[in-house]
Amino acid sequence: MSWTKPFEKDSGLSNNAIIDTRNIGVRVAGDEIICEEVGSPEPTPAPAPAEPAPEKPTSKLVDELDRIEATWLEQLGHIKHNAGIIEAKIKACTVALRQDMARLDLLAEQARKEAARGVKVAKHFANSLDQIKGGR
Repeated sequence: MSWTKPFEKDSGLSNNAIIDTRNIGVRVAGDEIICEEVGSPEPTPAPAPAEPAPEKPTSKLVDELDRIEATWLEQLGHIKHNAGIIEAKIKACTVALRQDMARLDLLAEQARKEAARGVKVAKHFANSLDQIKGGR
Protein backbone atom coordinates (compact mmCIF):
# COMPACT_ATOMS: atom_id res chain seq x y z
CA MET A 1 0.00 0.00 0.00
CA SER A 2 1.48 3.35 -0.98
CA TRP A 3 1.02 6.44 1.14
CA THR A 4 2.30 8.81 -1.53
CA LYS A 5 0.16 11.29 -3.37
CA PRO A 6 1.04 13.88 -6.05
CA PHE A 7 1.33 17.63 -5.48
CA GLU A 8 -1.84 19.58 -5.89
CA LYS A 9 -1.82 21.91 -8.90
CA ASP A 10 -2.62 25.00 -6.82
CA SER A 11 0.33 24.46 -4.46
CA GLY A 12 2.55 26.73 -6.58
CA LEU A 13 5.26 24.11 -7.04
CA SER A 14 6.40 22.72 -10.34
CA ASN A 15 7.03 19.00 -10.83
CA ASN A 16 10.77 19.50 -10.46
CA ALA A 17 10.76 21.99 -7.57
CA ILE A 18 13.40 21.56 -4.91
CA ILE A 19 12.07 22.26 -1.47
CA ASP A 20 14.49 23.43 1.21
CA THR A 21 13.26 21.75 4.37
CA ARG A 22 15.93 23.14 6.70
CA ASN A 23 13.80 26.07 7.82
CA ILE A 24 10.35 24.48 7.76
CA GLY A 25 8.54 23.98 11.04
CA VAL A 26 5.35 22.10 11.82
CA ARG A 27 2.82 23.26 14.36
CA VAL A 28 -0.63 22.09 15.36
CA ALA A 29 -3.38 24.72 15.49
CA GLY A 30 -6.58 23.19 16.74
CA ASP A 31 -7.12 20.14 14.60
CA GLU A 32 -4.89 21.34 11.72
CA ILE A 33 -1.23 20.63 11.08
CA ILE A 34 0.50 23.65 9.56
CA CYS A 35 3.89 23.59 7.80
CA GLU A 36 5.57 27.00 7.67
CA GLU A 37 8.95 28.64 7.54
CA VAL A 38 10.66 29.00 10.89
CA GLY A 39 10.86 32.65 11.85
CA SER A 40 7.95 33.62 9.62
CA PRO A 41 5.29 35.85 11.19
CA GLU A 42 2.50 34.13 13.04
CA PRO A 43 -0.41 33.63 10.64
CA THR A 44 -3.81 34.86 11.61
CA PRO A 45 -5.88 31.98 12.94
CA ALA A 46 -8.51 30.59 10.61
CA PRO A 47 -12.10 30.81 11.76
CA ALA A 48 -13.29 27.71 13.54
CA PRO A 49 -15.17 25.35 11.24
CA ALA A 50 -18.91 25.05 11.83
CA GLU A 51 -18.75 21.26 11.74
CA PRO A 52 -16.06 19.08 13.27
CA ALA A 53 -13.53 17.91 10.71
CA PRO A 54 -13.99 14.27 9.71
CA GLU A 55 -10.22 13.68 9.49
CA LYS A 56 -8.05 13.09 12.51
CA PRO A 57 -4.89 15.20 12.95
CA THR A 58 -2.82 12.07 12.52
CA SER A 59 -4.23 11.53 9.03
CA LYS A 60 -3.21 15.09 8.09
CA LEU A 61 0.26 14.40 9.45
CA VAL A 62 0.40 11.23 7.36
CA ASP A 63 -0.71 13.22 4.32
CA GLU A 64 2.05 15.78 4.92
CA LEU A 65 4.61 13.02 5.37
CA ASP A 66 3.38 11.43 2.15
CA ARG A 67 3.79 14.72 0.33
CA ILE A 68 7.33 15.14 1.68
CA GLU A 69 8.18 11.55 0.75
CA ALA A 70 6.85 12.04 -2.78
CA THR A 71 8.87 15.24 -3.16
CA TRP A 72 12.08 13.60 -1.99
CA LEU A 73 11.56 10.56 -4.21
CA GLU A 74 10.90 12.81 -7.19
CA GLN A 75 14.09 14.75 -6.50
CA LEU A 76 16.05 11.50 -6.17
CA GLY A 77 14.71 10.51 -9.59
CA HIS A 78 16.03 13.77 -11.04
CA ILE A 79 19.39 13.20 -9.35
CA LYS A 80 19.63 9.68 -10.82
CA HIS A 81 18.77 11.01 -14.29
CA ASN A 82 21.37 13.79 -14.04
CA ALA A 83 23.98 11.36 -12.72
CA GLY A 84 23.41 9.16 -15.79
CA ILE A 85 23.97 12.15 -18.09
CA ILE A 86 27.16 13.12 -16.25
CA GLU A 87 28.42 9.53 -16.39
CA ALA A 88 27.87 9.42 -20.16
CA LYS A 89 29.73 12.72 -20.61
CA ILE A 90 32.66 11.49 -18.52
CA LYS A 91 32.88 8.31 -20.57
CA ALA A 92 32.73 10.28 -23.83
CA CYS A 93 35.48 12.63 -22.64
CA THR A 94 37.63 9.71 -21.53
CA VAL A 95 37.25 7.99 -24.91
CA ALA A 96 38.13 11.23 -26.73
CA LEU A 97 41.14 11.74 -24.46
CA ARG A 98 42.38 8.21 -25.12
CA GLN A 99 42.02 8.76 -28.88
CA ASP A 100 43.96 12.03 -28.62
CA MET A 101 46.69 10.28 -26.62
CA ALA A 102 46.93 7.53 -29.26
CA ARG A 103 47.27 10.18 -32.00
CA LEU A 104 49.97 11.95 -30.01
CA ASP A 105 51.85 8.66 -29.60
CA LEU A 106 51.71 8.13 -33.39
CA LEU A 107 52.96 11.67 -33.99
CA ALA A 108 55.79 11.15 -31.48
CA GLU A 109 56.80 7.92 -33.27
CA GLN A 110 56.80 9.71 -36.64
CA ALA A 111 58.91 12.52 -35.16
CA ARG A 112 61.46 9.98 -33.80
CA LYS A 113 61.67 8.28 -37.21
CA GLU A 114 62.12 11.63 -38.97
CA ALA A 115 64.82 12.65 -36.48
CA ALA A 116 66.66 9.35 -37.06
CA ARG A 117 66.40 9.85 -40.84
CA GLY A 118 67.74 13.40 -40.41
CA VAL A 119 70.75 12.06 -38.52
CA LYS A 120 71.45 9.54 -41.32
CA VAL A 121 71.16 12.26 -44.00
CA ALA A 122 73.49 14.55 -42.02
CA LYS A 123 76.07 11.72 -41.66
CA HIS A 124 75.80 10.95 -45.37
CA PHE A 125 76.35 14.63 -46.27
CA ALA A 126 79.29 14.81 -43.86
CA ASN A 127 80.87 11.69 -45.43
CA SER A 128 80.23 13.05 -48.93
CA LEU A 129 81.89 16.38 -48.03
CA ASP A 130 84.84 14.53 -46.52
CA GLN A 131 85.23 12.53 -49.76
CA ILE A 132 85.02 15.68 -51.86
CA LYS A 133 87.64 17.41 -49.71
CA GLY A 134 89.88 14.35 -49.71
CA GLY A 135 89.53 13.87 -53.42
CA ARG A 136 90.97 17.24 -54.34
